[in-house]
Amino acid sequence: MKKFLFTAYSFLIFFTPLLFVRSTNELFEFPKTFLLYFVSGLIFISVSVAFILKPRKIKFPAPAVLLFVLINIVCTLFSSHAYTSVWGYYGRFNDSLISTLVFFGLYVIAINIFSKEDFKNFLKFAILASILVSIFGVIQKADRVYSTFGQPNWLAQYLAIILPFIIYLVITSKNFGIWVFVYALEFTCLWFTYSLAGFLGFIASVFVLILVLFSLNLLNWKTLGRLVILGAVSLVVVIFNFAFFENRIHDVIFDASKLLGNIQRVYALEDSNIVSDPGYIRFGLWRGTFDLIMSSKKNFLVGCGPETFPYAFQPFRPAILNYSSEWDFVLNKPHNYFLEVFSELGFVGLVSYLLLLSYGIKRGPKIILPSVVAFLVTNFFGWPIVATSLLFWVWLAYVEK
Repeated sequence: MKKFLFTAYSFLIFFTPLLFVRSTNELFEFPKTFLLYFVSGLIFISVSVAFILKPRKIKFPAPAVLLFVLINIVCTLFSSHAYTSVWGYYGRFNDSLISTLVFFGLYVIAINIFSKEDFKNFLKFAILASILVSIFGVIQKADRVYSTFGQPNWLAQYLAIILPFIIYLVITSKNFGIWVFVYALEFTCLWFTYSLAGFLGFIASVFVLILVLFSLNLLNWKTLGRLVILGAVSLVVVIFNFAFFENRIHDVIFDASKLLGNIQRVYALEDSNIVSDPGYIRFGLWRGTFDLIMSSKKNFLVGCGPETFPYAFQPFRPAILNYSSEWDFVLNKPHNYFLEVFSELGFVGLVSYLLLLSYGIKRGPKIILPSVVAFLVTNFFGWPIVATSLLFWVWLAYVEK
């Protein structure tokens, strides 16, 4: 049984980020979600039969994890659109009640079945998948790459989570040259996403990784020399591919000047931004989301329900979004996962999510902390997808070991 489960988990960790299809309207997240549900269903059936035939003592989930799942259930009961809360918003299937319960089921099985060594082997499959994802992304380059994820920011979040492990291997492994090459490949792919959120998450993770290495007494002249080599590799990639990222920085500065100067422009008539206006759009989204949260006691306490933001946000959509490049879009995410949790699960949901993070960070091994930081920083400007949520729940299970 354990061999089958290890194979199934490894299959999910390896193939979920790689899978996409060309025969559906949603090419990326939907097939990844379907794969997750299908393989998880086989896992749940197999484990249920095994436990019925041979009962065994089950390790109880951590209180912080159980609390977060229970609050998701409660908030679904109070949802403004229960069907969407249960199954998820089309095109954004992750974070529905079903997906949360599936991840929770995988977590419960993992803490009861797998050893610490098994989780280390799962990491190897994640790294191998990230190499293939990066190869596909680099050869795909034309504008902003998205590889097998369908969106540059989603790809950037995934790579920002994996890259700290690659850096650790560069520092500690005897196969120095191989891991430097892997780092160069994956950093190049990350850079080609031109994702400010992804790059900020990566920078934050590197800073935390250095602190972790110092606390573990792994910083010496040899490791510092290897870090300098990685810095040089990164600098070469940046210098030879800076033009598009420079335009992104220009847009951020321009957005800030608009907001500070209270200037509004109709981009349908005048394209003042070179690439896009992400800062301006996020400001409008965050302001409208805050208004949604504060609109009633019910919304403040238990939110509007998982995945119902696209419906609930419309009455609170600020007029300034009509002067953005996405003036005609149905905005289905607030582009800040903490605000998303607050708006959909309310204050109780946000507190439970922060408790969950705190629990994992305090109990988890230090070497994983940089990747967790990358996950949190990118979530401040975006949201988790199927592949990164899977890694998050595997991390929560590993914490128990």
